[in-house]
Amino acid sequence: MAREAAEKANRQRERQSLELQKERILDQRTSSPHRRAALEAALADIEARLSALE
Repeated sequence: MAREAAEKANRQRERQSLELQKERILDQRTSSPHRRAALEAALADIEARLSALE
């Protein structure tokens, strides 16, 4: 039971961390197409990781 609670807490911390990373990416503005592509790739990775946590 304690193990399940610890795993749930770990998933919650991971989700919060990913959400924060997502917010930071969405807040960035750039005119560079290379930088924008990198941000979009990072955002897609974060979205995939968030989906895997569900």
